[in-house]
This record gives sequence, C-alpha cells and structure tokens, in this order.
Amino acid sequence: MKVHALFCLCVATACTTASVRDAELQPKAFEVVEAFDAPGDRLEIEEILSDRAVLEAGATLRARGRYHLESASEAQIYFGLTNGEIHADPPRKIAAGEGTFDLTLTVVRPGQAHVSLYAGGGPNNCIGKRRIVLEPRH
Repeated sequence: MKVHALFCLCVATACTTASVRDAELQPKAFEVVEAFDAPGDRLEIEEILSDRAVLEAGATLRARGRYHLESASEAQIYFGLTNGEIHADPPRKIAAGEGTFDLTLTVVRPGQAHVSLYAGGGPNNCIGKRRIVLEPRH
C-alpha cells in the first residue's frame, strides 16, 4: 500500500510540474530572418512560446507550426540553435505530405534559433529552414 501511494504521489507531482512548466510558456513576438525551402516544400512557424523575454541560458522555447514535404519521401524536422548549446527534442522523422510540429528546447548557451528540415537523415542536407529572432527589428 505504501509503495502504491508513493507511486501516485510521484506521478501527481510530475504531472503538476509539467503543467506548471507549460503554463509558464508565453507567446513571444518573433521575426523570421532567414528562410528557404526546397522546391515544393513549405515550412511555417506559427507560434513561439518561451518562459523568458530574451534568448538566454535556462530559457525554454517551444516552436509550433506546419510543414509540407514534397521534395523527399521522408525527412527530419529539428528545432535548434546554430552556434549554441541546447537540451532539445531529438529530430523528428516526418513523411512526405502535410503535417504539424510542436518542438521544445532548453538553452544551455545562446545561439541562433531555427526550425529546419533535413533529408537523408543528417544535418548535411538541409532542405528547409526558418531562422528566427525573438526581438523583432523595428
């Protein structure tokens, strides 16, 4: 009985922590400063959420959006930082066609945030990218 109660307490604590963390993420203004797609492909970031006003160590960012993949039968979609260091969701495999993405990262060392599509299973064949800044230029 004590083991069962302890397990329930741990599960409830984990769920509460995750919910509080998600509640801390707020929509942020962002600007796409670099964009390209392979012919027939489309990558669109619809929303960036963060728990910080700027991209700094410890910040959590979440990117949500849509894609259309036509140039390859499958690819990987990734949310990362160029010249930075992160803890992040691993690249997610996607199939040709339409789909959505919801990817999260935590900044260890700031860099240039981007959502990218890679064909061929590696970072050397980028077929689409949206690089963003959280502080839009005016």
